[in-house]
Amino acid sequence: MTSDSLPPSELGPRLRQARTPARAISEWLDLMDLCERFLLGMLSRATACERERKDAYRRWYRERMEEHDQDLVQLCTTLAERSREHGR
Repeated sequence: MTSDSLPPSELGPRLRQARTPARAISEWLDLMDLCERFLLGMLSRATACERERKDAYRRWYRERMEEHDQDLVQLCTTLAERSREHGR
């Protein structure tokens, strides 16, 4: 199935020849771990104790999830409006 809204697959990102999908996933997980360590390091510098760091992390995470939820609501609203416009 082709779509006018998606670019041709030739324009998509390519896996390096020596990199398997499993290796790419492993690298992605390593990157996410590194990002979390940076975040926790930043929070450690801004807080005085472990309890405050955990509380700050929970606040940060809750705020990100609230933003994510708002983004999803907006996306669903936009999709619903477009579907009505096209009679679907």
